[in-house]
Formats: sequence, C-alpha cells, structure tokens
Amino acid sequence: MNCDKKVLIVDDDSSVLQLYRQLLGVKSEAQKNEHMLSELMSLVEVEDQQKKTRESCDVTLVDQGEAAVEEIQGALQSVDPFQLLFLDMRLPPGMDGKETAVQVRRIQPKLPIVFVTAFSDHSEQTLKTALPTAPIYFNYKPFARLELESAIQNLSL
Repeated sequence: MNCDKKVLIVDDDSSVLQLYRQLLGVKSEAQKNEHMLSELMSLVEVEDQQKKTRESCDVTLVDQGEAAVEEIQGALQSVDPFQLLFLDMRLPPGMDGKETAVQVRRIQPKLPIVFVTAFSDHSEQTLKTALPTAPIYFNYKPFARLELESAIQNLSL
C-alpha cells in the first residue's frame, strides 16, 4: 500500500491484530530486524530502500485502551503524532473503546477515530455526542483491505 501516514490500531483480539498486519503489510519485529539487516547488506540500493520506507505506513498495534492512550501521549511528546486511530469498541479487561476515545480526544482533540467493531455497547449517536471535537467514523467487522486503505488515505490528518 502506498502510504505515509502514522496509524494506531487498537484491538484486544490477537487474531484481528494479525489480520490488520496482513492486510496492511505490517512486519513483525523479527521481520523488521531481518529487513534492517538486509538493508545494511545492500547499501548500494539505498535510494530504492528509501523509496520503500516512504511508501509504507507507520502502524502501531496495541491490545488495550490504556496502551493506546500511552502511545498517543508518547507520539505527541516526540512531536510525531498519530494521524488516524482504528479503535475496537470492546477491549476487556480494561476501559472500552468509548472511554479510550474520550481520553485520546483530551490529548489529541482533532485525531480522526474509526471505530471498528462487531458489537457495540454504545450507539453511534452516543459516541458522536461524547466526542464532539472531530468527526468519528464507523467500520464494522469483518472488514476488507480496501476499507482500511480508503480510511487511511481519506480520513487521516
């Protein structure tokens, strides 16, 4: 995928996080380390490697709302904020998607949020009322790669 966005994805289900990885081409830590080694070994292809780096999304995946809030704070402190948040609604055992979104909006008020869920304990209108500082969007599971790519390209800051 052609992408230069910084995206945070929050889902408590490891299989859903794996699906995000596959659909968006996100590499695991082992694959990233392997990629770094091959980059070092092929310094003659620096320009090609830089192009590939520019085209890949900067995706962070976490499994709880509290971790998402920490990631948002850390990104703002390093002056490299997230541009889009994909957020599951149910995130046991911690705070749910609504509470996570409320805390995120206190930190980064204009961050676009896409709720991606199969089941919601809150109506779309309740969420829109609770999160008035910027638009929120909804995408329901199961989802497809084109839906993710479209959201990243069209909804990001």
